[in-house]
Amino acid sequence: MTSRQTYKTDAINLKSYPLKESDKIMVMYSKDKGLIRAVARGTKKIKSTLGARMENFIANSVMLSKGKNMDVVAQAETINSFTDTRKDLDKIFYSMYTTEIVNNFGTENDSGSNEIYDILYKTLNAISNARE
Repeated sequence: MTSRQTYKTDAINLKSYPLKESDKIMVMYSKDKGLIRAVARGTKKIKSTLGARMENFIANSVMLSKGKNMDVVAQAETINSFTDTRKDLDKIFYSMYTTEIVNNFGTENDSGSNEIYDILYKTLNAISNARE
C-alpha cells in the first residue's frame, strides 16, 4: 500500500474546467506554490462536500494529494467566499478580470507567490466590499 504525498496551502479559485461527468479541473493560485491545477473529484454531484468550495472567486485552505499527472483536491475549508461579489454583476466582471490576469501571468512554483496571493486576496476582498 502506497501513501500519497499530501500538502496543505491557502489558495484562491481562479477558473474551472469540466472533467468527466462529475469532476472539475480547478486552477488555483496558492500562497506557497503559485498556480496549481488540480482535479476536484465529484464536485458536480448534489451531495458533494467540495461542490460549493470549488466555485470561482473563493479563498480556501486546501489539502491536496500528489497525483500521477495532476494533484487531487482532498479537502477544502473556506476562508472567504467574497459573498457580496455574487450579488453584483459589475463586481463579478472586476473579479473575473483580476483572476484572469493572475491566471495568465502567474506561474507554478512562483517564488513571489506569497505577495501575489496577498494582493489578489486583498483585491477580491476590496471588490466584494465596495459600495457604489
